[in-house]
Order: sequence, then C-alpha cells, then structure tokens
Amino acid sequence: MTFPQLLSNSWGNKKIKLSKIFVDYLLKLCKQIAHMQARNHIPFAMSWWWLYCLGTDQPIEAVGTMAAAMGGLLPDIDHPKSALGRRIPFISIPLSYLVGHRGVTHSLMAVVVMLILLPLAAFTMDTRIALLVAPVCLGYLSHIAGDAMTPSGVPLLWPNRKRYTVNLFKTTSLMESVFVGVFTISVVILGDIALAVLESTVAKLPLLPVSDHHREYY
Repeated sequence: MTFPQLLSNSWGNKKIKLSKIFVDYLLKLCKQIAHMQARNHIPFAMSWWWLYCLGTDQPIEAVGTMAAAMGGLLPDIDHPKSALGRRIPFISIPLSYLVGHRGVTHSLMAVVVMLILLPLAAFTMDTRIALLVAPVCLGYLSHIAGDAMTPSGVPLLWPNRKRYTVNLFKTTSLMESVFVGVFTISVVILGDIALAVLESTVAKLPLLPVSDHHREYY
C-alpha cells in the first residue's frame, strides 16, 4: 500500500479534527467585529486559489497559496490604514491621495495591469515570477468580489465610476465573518485541502537510498 493510500484510509478521523480546527477559527473571527477586512480577505483569497487548483487538477502548494493571500491584500494598497498599506506607507499614502480608497485598485483594469506586468517581470527578471501570476490575480479578484458584496461596492469598470454591489453584508460585520468562515470551511473539507497539500509536499521529498545495513527483510 502506498503512502498516499495510507493517508486516505486515515483521513476520516482527520476530517473531524480539521473541521473542529476551522470551526474554532470561525468562532474567533465572529468575535472580532472591527478591523476584519484583512482577516477575511486572506482566507477568502486562499479558498479561491484552492478551488482553481482543484478544478484544473493542479497541486496545492504553499507558494501558490501564499501568493493568493498576498493578492487578496493588494487592492487595499490604496488605504494607508489597511494591513498592507501600513507596511508600505510610502506607496499607500500618495496612492490614497491620488485615487482614494476603492478606486482604480478595485477595478478590472488593475487586474489587467497585473496580467501585463507580472509576465513582463518574469521575462526580464526571474522566470519563477510566472508561477505567481495565476494565484496573485485570483487572490486580487477575490478581494474585488468580496468588496462587491458590501453596500459600498466597487468601481468594476473604472474609469467609469459606477459602483457595483450585491449588498450581502456590511464591511467588518458579523455576517461578513460568518460568510467567509463557512465558505473557507466548505472548501477545505469538501476539497480535502489538507490532504492535497500533504500529498504534494510528500511527492517532492527526495527518495533516499536504503543501505543494506538498514534494509528489512520479510
């Protein structure tokens, strides 16, 4: 029996434990009523990337997941008090002054710009950057989609300033956290995300030769 098969056989109990971990995570989210945008955008972006990997039969790896999480924070670079904006005020402050919050960075034009700049950077700097294009852009899109669920909406077709919204919940509200928590839990459990990450990690481990001294005979 192969190692992945052994993992699959014991996955039932692990699913229950994993469910408890994410339920605890959801409860913690629900207790934090204020300043929750980043805490919600990150798991939402990661979940989008995981769904993409499952749908395209790609391995779910840490690099892509973290890139998606970063992409989920990027649109708020136009806000000096956002999780990302506080870390790079030399960009967020002038950007906020020039375009305001939820302007061009929350539009499809920003995604198109990234689809141009990231491959260009990969071509001129490091080809490995090309691996980040899909997760970063998907994470970015997840942020725009998330903000479109709030009353303020997003200027999806900027420079047309019309804002689009489905108005499901208010920003930083309890409903926002519940929605993201349930969405993330569903993706993790139904998609067997933890097992997929473990299997892709094990598959990359080097195969070490077994010497006769350590070989077992049956």
